[in-house]
Amino acid sequence: MVSATASERSRMLEPALDDAAWVDIELASAAEMAAMLQRLRERGIPWIASAHDFLKTPDREHLELSAERAKELGAAVFKIAAMIRCPADLVRLAEFQLLDQGIPKSTMGMGALAPVSRLLCAQCGSVLNYGFLSTSPTAPGQWSVGQLKAAIKSLPEFRPESGL
Repeated sequence: MVSATASERSRMLEPALDDAAWVDIELASAAEMAAMLQRLRERGIPWIASAHDFLKTPDREHLELSAERAKELGAAVFKIAAMIRCPADLVRLAEFQLLDQGIPKSTMGMGALAPVSRLLCAQCGSVLNYGFLSTSPTAPGQWSVGQLKAAIKSLPEFRPESGL
């Protein structure tokens, strides 16, 4: 899949800004999207700094540095979607979600353990949870919106101070 350039993405976003409540921009392209980020600030539209790793779950240091960068750039939320290959990856995402870095976070896994990660991270305070609307997932292991909503609603209350 060929990705659009920053100017192409900005051109596509511009007509939607009058109706946008939030905009999601890949953290890796924040520098090249600086003009759009400025437009969002001028309009008072919060943005989500997202990061995706379709191969692995980044180590804790990388996760923390990415969240710090998102905060420094003025993002309202830092979102990470990462491939979960083993239970240790799942624990790493949940532990990262529990850290207070001064920016709301959205964490979720992809792959076979994605459904578990989306529930665990939601219980740990993930502020955004994504499910698909159509007939098939847009990321490996993603739940439908209906399934995700019902599953999250059924979760018991979790108090992070009690640990994982």
